Amino acid sequence: VPASSSSRSFDNMAGLSAPVAAFEGGQVVVRRQEHVRALNRWEHGAHGELVTSDGAFTPVSHRAAAAEGADPCWLQLGLTEAYHLAFVQNRLRILLAASAGDGATAGDCWVAFCQSSARFPHEYAAYQRLISDGWRVRSGLSFGADFALYSAVGGREHASHLALVQAAAIEAPLTWRALQSHVRLSHQVNKRLVLCHVGADDTQSAALNGSGGAELATALSVALLTVNGWSPARAHGEESALE
Repeated sequence: VPASSSSRSFDNMAGLSAPVAAFEGGQVVVRRQEHVRALNRWEHGAHGELVTSDGAFTPVSHRAAAAEGADPCWLQLGLTEAYHLAFVQNRLRILLAASAGDGATAGDCWVAFCQSSARFPHEYAAYQRLISDGWRVRSGLSFGADFALYSAVGGREHASHLALVQAAAIEAPLTWRALQSHVRLSHQVNKRLVLCHVGADDTQSAALNGSGGAELATALSVALLTVNGWSPARAHGEESALE
């Protein structure tokens, strides 16, 4: 990540209690090691994805990061997760290139994130719906999905479901081939697939990109559909003890 005013400001935030992230080049990145540890502790939900600190953003496993003599890692946060941590839970400060030391406002961050990704407001709508349904929602990047879903109870269990967001207003529906690929992958890693269909008309889609878009996004209709993996026994009309 190239040096910028936000990355320089980042180093001056060490004394503040809340972890700080810099939004640069479409990435939300936590650099200070104590902030990385605070947000990525497994027992607290392991937010974000650990990546190399050389700017290449190569994923790093928890085991590799904890090894003796391992290089420091950065923490890469998804836009939805970063926004939620900062402006719903008040557990993060986000610095934009032009933001002051106290961090960017919710409105400024929302606009910047929307400009970075057209899917962001639709993903945020699905993110909030999943949280309201009792899921612990984390990045699904490692599985080729938008989100990985964990039980809200906590503990060290693995994610039981993967979620894909369908932004109906701005993208075509999943093809059968693409859906089948995601279902097969979910099955291979012992998880179930949830499709999150976010409904928004043209007027709503345009308004979502404004500074007040967060409130509009949480009011959008989000339909959830759990897709079962293909079962030979079920396909042949037989019952399976595993289903």
